Amino acid sequence: MDKFKDKLSSLENFLSINQNVVSQTNDFSEAATAEEQPSFLKSDLAHNFYKSYKYGKLKWKLKESDEFDLRLTGSINMLPATEISKDWKDIVYFDSTPAESILRGFKPVDLFSDDACAGVFEADADNAMHLYLYEGEPTNLKLSIDNYLLMALSVKGFYFWQYLVQYFIDGRPNEVIGDYKSLAGSVNGLPPIDELKLQYDQLKQS
Repeated sequence: MDKFKDKLSSLENFLSINQNVVSQTNDFSEAATAEEQPSFLKSDLAHNFYKSYKYGKLKWKLKESDEFDLRLTGSINMLPATEISKDWKDIVYFDSTPAESILRGFKPVDLFSDDACAGVFEADADNAMHLYLYEGEPTNLKLSIDNYLLMALSVKGFYFWQYLVQYFIDGRPNEVIGDYKSLAGSVNGLPPIDELKLQYDQLKQS
């Protein structure tokens, strides 16, 4: 069975049963035929999403939330495969970025925020997803593109859920954990932290 269809069905249920959750965008467009993928996306097993879907967009918020407070919201923006391979100059890197900088080969895949994205390095044979805050160096999340999206759908795109993964990797608590626990206690369909940790351990790259 399509693992993404299962997760997307769970997402639909989350959006329908929680009356205090407002769905703003929920569009995972299926492709009639497999989309042409950039040559640097090497592993067939890691990129099944782009064999069946053109892109994936999700955005939701709490009904009574402050529109400027994004902490208890959800966002996924999986770009079309053809857009991933474009030149990300003036967004990821600039003219002033040294020629040897690894950022020149960084390709956003999930533009989930105006302040951050998650993507892969063109030269990385594992195509591991990294969190990039548009400063410093991207942080390796140790997830393939497919498994990254499976985690994202498990937490319904919870804003900056990638920091939960950072906690699973380094064991250092952060504010996102508290925000997630707070929301999970007030809505249905969000797995507890311990369950997410088990899922991450099964999906992470060695």
